[in-house]
Order: sequence, then structure tokens, then C-alpha cells
Amino acid sequence: MKNIKYPLLVIYIFICFIVLSLINLHSNKLIDTELENSIKDLKLHYNITTYHNKKSAEFIFLEIRKNKKIIEILGKALNASPSELVILRKELYSILSHRFETMKTKGIKILTFATPDNKTFLRVHKEDKFEDDLSSIREGIVLVNKTKRKSYGFEQGKISHAFRNIYPIFNSKNEYLGCVDIGFDSEHIQKTITDVNKMHSHFLVNKTIVDRSIWKDEGYSSSYKQSIEHKDFFISEVKDVNHVKIDISKRTIDKRQDFINSKIANAKEFAIYGLEDDDLIVISFIPISNILKSTKSAAYIVSYTYNPQIVKIIKLTQIINVIAFILMVIVLYLINKQNGHKEELSVEVDKKTKELKELNENLEAKIEYETTRNRQKDKQIYDHAKNAQMGEMIGNIAHQWRQPLSLISTVASGLKLKIEFDLFEKKDAIKELESLNNTAQHLSETIDIFRDYIKNEKKLEKVILQDRLDYALAIVGPSLNSKHIKLINKIDYEDRINIEIVVGELSQVLINIFNNAKDVLDEKEIKDKWVKISIKKSEKVVTIYIEDNAGGIKDDVLPKIFDPYFTTKHQSQGTGIGLYMSAQIVEKHLHGSLYAKNSDNGAVFVIEIPHNN
Repeated sequence: MKNIKYPLLVIYIFICFIVLSLINLHSNKLIDTELENSIKDLKLHYNITTYHNKKSAEFIFLEIRKNKKIIEILGKALNASPSELVILRKELYSILSHRFETMKTKGIKILTFATPDNKTFLRVHKEDKFEDDLSSIREGIVLVNKTKRKSYGFEQGKISHAFRNIYPIFNSKNEYLGCVDIGFDSEHIQKTITDVNKMHSHFLVNKTIVDRSIWKDEGYSSSYKQSIEHKDFFISEVKDVNHVKIDISKRTIDKRQDFINSKIANAKEFAIYGLEDDDLIVISFIPISNILKSTKSAAYIVSYTYNPQIVKIIKLTQIINVIAFILMVIVLYLINKQNGHKEELSVEVDKKTKELKELNENLEAKIEYETTRNRQKDKQIYDHAKNAQMGEMIGNIAHQWRQPLSLISTVASGLKLKIEFDLFEKKDAIKELESLNNTAQHLSETIDIFRDYIKNEKKLEKVILQDRLDYALAIVGPSLNSKHIKLINKIDYEDRINIEIVVGELSQVLINIFNNAKDVLDEKEIKDKWVKISIKKSEKVVTIYIEDNAGGIKDDVLPKIFDPYFTTKHQSQGTGIGLYMSAQIVEKHLHGSLYAKNSDNGAVFVIEIPHNN
């Protein structure tokens, strides 16, 4: 390290520290996200379970409210004597006792009817406990009797806690008869989350809401035990739920006890994790407020889960830290080596400078050589394209001549037969010979059109654009027709447009584009095939549009279609130079531009060239 200066070494160590810190900061953010997801999962499962319990309680309440006999009993109980109350209570119990056995299978452990003065009329779950005053114990019942409105939430009772659904009861005259408390056991919620969602959970109950004196004769110690999570909370024991993970995670809780205490003191939801020998535990806490919705938590629901993603994050971070450290050592070594080879680098720079000087001296000759070679390459490409188009041209001539030649053959054969069978008449012969002459003139005109197209003269001529477009259409029209492709001519012939071009080159571009459209349409099974040509003139340029209905060009192919030797056809069907040469002609000779795009129907080739109007 003697070659590295001390300030540079300090800066490098600082940078390494920053990099490693950022890696671990990012890792902690990912872990925090996973912990938040664990909280969300627990909250979701808890909310879904309590939602279904609430709906079940509402259904039971509606059944009670619709039962005229129950409403009648509660109405009589308001003004009944003690002996009458005994009879009414037995009647109500006989109606509900059998039904309550079914309710218990749904997790309902409490069904209590309370009078408007907060006294118990009947506990269906403990029919021998009644007429006790609930004012100092059951805040939910006091609240409902006061407001005459239903209330939901967690609340501790005389025997145990429950998730209570308390509903006010009125008779048909809207007279208030008291309330009914339908309570769900937390054990049911805990088992549901465990069985359905495969998530171990349990409830922590705040010691302050439990009056220990009430529990002395009710088996208090068997239902609640001190939790390991917090000293001020009991754990609600469930017989059929395995709590072994509590013991496994005790060391994790001990390490984070201060953090847990601060979160619980502020009634916050949170999650922690611990990792020992590849065994990871995630412990999530969600606060549960009491039925009065106070800011202090009456209980917590806690889940213990395994999160493989956190394990992956931790292991990946360790690997990245090791790799980063190794890379830093390598970089430090390379820096040291680089400083030790300054002299060698200086020699290398001098050598490269000399080579560059020699290269500059020979640059002009190399440029001339490359320019000549590129010209020869362009000529080869052009000749190749011309030869390919000659093949297309012969096909077009064949299409142009097929019908006239067939007509000539038919007329000649007809004259021969008439002479042989002595049916020859001068009048008919003249008419048929005129038809032969007209057909021959048409063939002559066709030859003139193709001769103009294949001329190699590069002379600029002032022409009418519409006339040159008609020349091209005359060439490609028969071949399109032979493929059952309709040619839609939308050219505006009224506004004559003057342009100065090399005549054959514009035709060459147009025929290339039409032939490409013809080939694509021929490959596809389209009912009504067509190619459309139109023009649009602006102040300085005229734009030629050639559109087909073949479905368009694929997005990944579109940018490449003007590249030399690029083709989507088989090698026996295309060379890939037609569109390339077309673009070269438009840009270099016609001083315009050629590009393609897709429309709703298919591909649109756009030619923009300047005009002289």
C-alpha cells in the first residue's frame, strides 16, 4: 500500500463504509416491508374473522327481535314481581337453550339479556347467575342502555373476556326493553386464524381490566397465565392450539423487550423478528381497544409466523456484503497497482501518441480507400436491386400482355376457321382486324411504359406528379389484379403538381412499395384485399400515401425495414434491398424522405418530396 497516498486511502475507506451502510440500509428497508406485510396479513385475517362473527351476531339478533314470544317475555319482565321473574326467566331459557348449543359451535360463548337498569335478566350460558348489577363491570351494556344504540368491541366480563355484540331491544310500540349481549370467545377467533390461515396466534389481555377478586372461585389461574411478551399482560390459553413457538421465540422477545414495551405503551401495531441457526420467527402485534374505543389497548392479538423472504434478504445481504468487501479489496489492489505503473503507462501513452500521429498521416489515404469501397458496395447493392426488379418487371409485362395476346390468338383463330369453312365475310374481317390493330397498339404503349421505367438516364426532368403516378399504376395494376387485389386510386387530378425529378427513379420507388404490399397481401387470407394511393400537397412538399389492409408491420420489425439486406421473406423470395434502395433514392436523389407507419387497416408508406408549385 506504499504507493497509495494517505488522504486517498482515507477517502476510499470512507466510500467503502458508505457503500456497505447503504447496502445494509436497503436490506433493513426490505425487512421492514416484510414485517409490515406480516402485520397486514394478521390484521386482514383478524378483521375477516371478526367481520363474519359480527354478521352471525346480527343474524341471531334479528331472529330474537322477530320472535314475538321473546319480546313479550322481556316486556313483562320490566314490571314483574320476583316470583313472576322466575317464571319468565325459565320460559326465555327454554326457548333459547337448545338454540344456544348450536350457537356455541359457531364460537358464541355468551348470550346475556340485561334490563334497562343494567341488571342481568338471564345468562343463557349460566342460567343460575342473574339479577347482578353490571354497572361497574360491563361498560358496553351501560353504554347501550344509555344511548339505545348497538355497540361492538372487546370487553372483559365477570368470568372472562369476549368480543361482544350488544344490541338494544324494542317492542312493537318502540318501548325500550333492555339489551342482549352476544359474545364470541377469543379462543374461537384464535382457532379460526390457526386452522384456516395456518397462522399461530394468541391473545394478550391487559391485567388492568381484570378484577382478580371476581376470579377466585371461577378457575381464573387455569384460563390466564403471565405472558412472555409483556409483564402487564396475561396470555389467554387455548387447549387445542400449540404454543411451542412462544418458547422458541423467548430469546427474541428478551432482546427486543424495550422496543416491545415502548410500542405497547403507545398502543401501536408492530412486528419483530429473530433468527437463530436458520430458524426465523416473525412476531406481529395488533392492539385491540375496548368497547369504549379508548386509546389504551385492552388486549393484543399476537401471531408467530415463519417468513422465508426475510431469511433470503438476510442471506443475500450477507453475500452482497462479502462480495462488496472483496471487490473493494480488489479495487484497492488495482489502485495500488495502477499507481505503481505510472511510468509504464507514460511509455504506453507515448507509444499510442506516435501510432496516432502515423494514423493521422495516413488518414486521408484510408478515407479515400473506404469511400471508394463504399461506392463500389452501393453500386453492387443498386445493381442487385435493379436485377431483382427486372424479374418483377418481366412478371408485370407478362400480366400486361397476357390478355392482349389471348385476344390476338382468339381473333386469328376465328378468322382461320371462317376461311376454312367458307364463312369469311369482308365486313366482319375488317372489324376483327381493327381489333387486332388496337390490341397491337396497346402492346406498343405497354413497351413504351416499361422502356421509360428501365432507362438508366439520370437526367432531371420537370414533370406532372399525377402523370408519373399513373405510369407506375399502369405497370403494377395488372399484377395486383391477378392476385385479386383492388387498387383504390384517391389521387387528386385537379390540382396539378409540378416536380423536378429523375423520372424512372420515382417509378422505381413506387413499384417497390406496391410489390411489397402485393406480396404481403398474397400471403394472408383476407377477404377483400386492397391497396390505396393518395396525395396531399402542403406549402413546400407533396406527400404520397400508399396504404394496404394487410394488418400492419410488427413493432419490432418496423424500425428495420429500410436496413440493407433486411427481409422477413424466405431467401428465395426476397433480397432485403428493395426498400433500402427506395429510401436511398428518395433521400439522396429526390431530396425527400421515406418512412412507414401502421394504420387501423395495415401499413402506410409515406413519401415526402419537394414540389415546384
